[in-house]
Amino acid sequence: MLRAIEVGAILDLLFLDVYLPDMKGTDLAAAVRDAHPAPQPSVAFITSSTDHAIQAFSLGTVHYITKPFPRAGGEAALQRTARPHELRRGISVPEGNATRFVYLDEIAMCESSGHRVTVRVNDGGALSFRQALGALRRSLDARFIGVTRGVVVNADFIERMGSKSCVLKDGREVLLSRSNAKEIRKAYQDYLFSRMVDRLDR
Repeated sequence: MLRAIEVGAILDLLFLDVYLPDMKGTDLAAAVRDAHPAPQPSVAFITSSTDHAIQAFSLGTVHYITKPFPRAGGEAALQRTARPHELRRGISVPEGNATRFVYLDEIAMCESSGHRVTVRVNDGGALSFRQALGALRRSLDARFIGVTRGVVVNADFIERMGSKSCVLKDGREVLLSRSNAKEIRKAYQDYLFSRMVDRLDR
């Protein structure tokens, strides 16, 4: 788990046993909090003893579940974590000999050429690496819309949607697929509507 965090893994909720083979779960939770970037993951402990409850809650634990594991305990832990729309998702992408974690809301667009994908982030930077765009899209979410062959745009980064192109917030104009322009505009409108509904639900 700690090695995964070092290379960019982002965790939302951990279920940890207090008694692990090489260290206590409370020690692991503390190490995760030291290594993990904000926002910190929520932690729920599962154990046969209540001896470590005070230490566990001092770490910001959302639940302390004693065995045998009750279904209600797991549900309560999930309810006490952030709602899905509050979780900041991201992807890990290769950068030279290392791996870089990029939040989805930092990505303006992705485009492919040959067997390489370029991820353009909203600060003007770009990351280029060997991967099929289709494989990358499986790691993205509904805010990303395919606007033409080999180009996917973050709908939150669109400043203006026209009949033949869209203009991004950095001033870049991206042409829409001529054969799918109507469907692309509808997908964008549907996304904006879903965002409005989501805000009302909050």
